[in-house]
Amino acid sequence: TEKIFNKKVELIKELQDIKYEEEDYKNYRAELLDDVLASVESLNEDNFRVRMHLNFVHKYKNKEIWNALGSINVNEIKQNIKNIQMIETATAPLLFSDAKKVISLIKDSNIKFYNHYGSTELPSSCYLDIMKNGYTLGCVGKPLYGTNVEIVDDKGKVINSNKNSYGIIRLNGKSKCLQYHNGDKITFFYPGDIGYISNGLLYIIDREKNFFNINGYKFSPVEIENIALTYEGINECLCVYDDILKFLVVINNNFDKKILKKVLCENLFEYQVPKVIEVVSSLPKLKNGKVNRKKCYNNYRV
Repeated sequence: TEKIFNKKVELIKELQDIKYEEEDYKNYRAELLDDVLASVESLNEDNFRVRMHLNFVHKYKNKEIWNALGSINVNEIKQNIKNIQMIETATAPLLFSDAKKVISLIKDSNIKFYNHYGSTELPSSCYLDIMKNGYTLGCVGKPLYGTNVEIVDDKGKVINSNKNSYGIIRLNGKSKCLQYHNGDKITFFYPGDIGYISNGLLYIIDREKNFFNINGYKFSPVEIENIALTYEGINECLCVYDDILKFLVVINNNFDKKILKKVLCENLFEYQVPKVIEVVSSLPKLKNGKVNRKKCYNNYRV
């Protein structure tokens, strides 16, 4: 809570005093400081509340300034940096890289971490408590009370789905919009996603429009990208397809093309393994920070 966060800040200042020079006190202060800094680091700078105090957030992300904390600093922190209690993402499943980063920042705290799935027509239809249930690629959790989630085929027939046999996601529920502004009624809502249900949990594969069709095999580029992102040698990646499957990667110092190929070959079907791997300096982004797939397709297709 905010009160606990503020008490920790006060203790960090107090333990600077010369009377707390013993090693135990120093170690305790270091633990408190690591905990508080993790909370500051985890603040979402796109959040309106955080943006209002962004200069202070940046100031107190610097560990050195905490070495000589004064009363003015403590007051600034209390007034401008609020301890985060919950992180919530929405609309789509989390990327592996994003989930891994957030979990590493909050794993030793009491911060709750939720992923919601929904849309304007049917908001928050599913939710996942990540710190309680764990993170699995593509999982957006279980349907909320009053929401019905089905997997159907191209003709609208409900099918039994699983990881290897997925279909079109169809939603219905008490919170669903009744009609659009032009008067068109909404009987069932199709969010445009492909997925499956397993053990009562909904998994998203990708947007239906993003699927590739190679020699009759339909699959999502996200399947390839998520596997690739488990390899620490790349920071970002994206698949494009024209005549052949091409893989764009933004790399770091750990990158080894042979290792990446091995990871892909061991975890994908042969037709999913990219024929070309191209290293790029960056990938174009949308305003929300996501990779601009359309621009990549236009710029990098073979």
